[in-house]
Amino acid sequence: MIALYGTVVEKDGTLLGQIIIENGLIKAFHREAVGFVGHMISFSGYSGSKRSPEFIIFPGFIDLNFKHTERLAALSGGITSSTQYGIHIDMDDYNDNQLDDIIGGNKNILSGMVFNNLARSSSDPQCEVEGVKTVIAKIKTHNINSRIVISTVASLRLIQEAKMDGLNVWSEVHPINLYFDMVTSSLQTNPPLRSQEDRHNLLCEMVKGNIDILSSGHVSYLLSEKKSGVPELDTFGSLVAWMITEGVSPEIIFRMTCFNPSEWMKTCFKVGRIKEGYQANITVVAFNKPAIDGRQLYTNCGWSPYDLRYLKGSVEMVMLDGEKVVNRQWIISD
Repeated sequence: MIALYGTVVEKDGTLLGQIIIENGLIKAFHREAVGFVGHMISFSGYSGSKRSPEFIIFPGFIDLNFKHTERLAALSGGITSSTQYGIHIDMDDYNDNQLDDIIGGNKNILSGMVFNNLARSSSDPQCEVEGVKTVIAKIKTHNINSRIVISTVASLRLIQEAKMDGLNVWSEVHPINLYFDMVTSSLQTNPPLRSQEDRHNLLCEMVKGNIDILSSGHVSYLLSEKKSGVPELDTFGSLVAWMITEGVSPEIIFRMTCFNPSEWMKTCFKVGRIKEGYQANITVVAFNKPAIDGRQLYTNCGWSPYDLRYLKGSVEMVMLDGEKVVNRQWIISD
């Protein structure tokens, strides 16, 4: 039996508490420390006050957006559950009738599509807006549960309106579109990097809690391939730390990276919560850490857009089914 003690983020808030782990599952979660005989791991130092945090304990982050799981890279970034659930459809790969055939022939799936960009070669945000309109129309026609990847507030507003109309649609944002813009980087991404104003406005919406899912958007292309997409698995937890220092509350991070993805999947696996009977997948984010060192990354492509950048934190520890698999960014078991 193991106990973790520290600042825990759960559905009803950020609070000091004790997590009891046994046989790979969460046996209990106490809001205050209680008498315990066994192995205790403490990550205290933050109680929701305005001072800078030291450690925050999350359920393991869940990523929904990459096709080829790089297990070690994902674990080092705090991602304990990763899945490509349902069909991944890029709108620009099919005409309208083909999309209807593909979606209509999969009535039993919960995901119909993930939207990247209607015109990949275009940096015009209006292309994204028009594409989102098309996706929402398909969601309404086929009554499917879908995530739409966005990079502008205009696209987010369309999704919010669709939600108010009762559609089962979720907004999804990649970290790269929150950290970089077309002024600070020439990276090729899907969706494309936007203006500084677009990036700032999107981050503000995240601070307000208006974005449903934060996923890595991970693509493991070599730099020499010059394709659209960047690796963001190893650095996911570090980017979470950066977002918290930018004003995004731990509770909002919890919803975007743990609770909402598990709700979207509607999976039989009990993940995404620190709750009795759930899998003991835990991610501890530490603050005031050194810059990203590309030499310590596990991603297959061997590079990161965040190399040498100070993201103000990193993953301190990851537990998978109650077993410690990452400690201070080093994989200690496979």
